[in-house]
This record gives sequence, structure tokens and C-alpha cells, in this order.
Amino acid sequence: MRTSRALLLAVAAALPLPGCGALGWLKTAFTGKSELVQLRVIADPDANRDTATAVDLVFVYDKDLVALLPKSGPEWFAKRQGVVASQPADFKVVSLQVPPATAVDAPVPRLGNQPAAVFLFANYIDKDGQFPVNLTAFRNAVVRLKAGSIEYTAGEGAAAVSNP
Repeated sequence: MRTSRALLLAVAAALPLPGCGALGWLKTAFTGKSELVQLRVIADPDANRDTATAVDLVFVYDKDLVALLPKSGPEWFAKRQGVVASQPADFKVVSLQVPPATAVDAPVPRLGNQPAAVFLFANYIDKDGQFPVNLTAFRNAVVRLKAGSIEYTAGEGAAAVSNP
């Protein structure tokens, strides 16, 4: 175990990726906590059929509760009150309305301890773009709401990841 951890640390130290999600992923792997400190949500002009998109940023403080999260945006918005009410101390939800052609810097709460996981749910009209975005491994993230999909990156200049 010591040898594999030392090898992993040596590889991590050799990576020149200070702004990338790779280091966030490594830190999350060791601590079991999210390090998200900054999130920008950008809506393209034609995002979500040219309508404002409801977005919830969900901070989960007990990793065992991640399994309770719904698997789509519409399911989250239909069940969020029940999910959060079942364990109110273990969830923090930041809700946003993001109009087309705007950018919003989402408030990232600091409640004294780091969340175990961070997810973003968007309430898209179309079937595409309804998957939960796992932001747990990111320190700085940019989420782009597109016409019928969501892309997300680790800060500026990183490669985009689209919905499956």
C-alpha cells in the first residue's frame, strides 16, 4: 500500500497541471472530499430552447447519500424537497435561473467542512442535457448550457466533456 501511494504521489508531482481537474481528482481520491471553490455557468443564446434554465448545485456532505440522488434533472427537480428533507444537514442546494446568453458565477458555500460530492442538475426541456454533472473532482469548473446539451470543463482552456 505504501509503495503504490508513493508511486501515485510521485506521478502527481510530475504533472504540470495546476489549473486542471487532474489534481483535483487526485486530492479528492485521497481526502474523499470535493475541493470545488469556483463555478461559472454559461448559457448559450439558444440554450434550453431559448428559455431560462433552472439549475441546482447540490452539495452532499455524506458520501453514502450520493446513491439517493436522482439520475436526471427533471427527476431531481420533482424529488428534491423529499431528498433534502430526509437528511437536511447532509445536503446544501444552491438554486439558479440562468437565462440564455448569460454567465453566472454560482455561489459555492463553505460550511466549515468540505462536501463529499458536488452535482449540478439542469432542468432542460428536451431529453438531452438532463444528466447530472458530477463536479466533485473539480476545483474550478465551467458549465456551458447549450441548445440541447451540457458541456463542462475544469476552468479555462480545459477540454470539454459533453453528456453521454
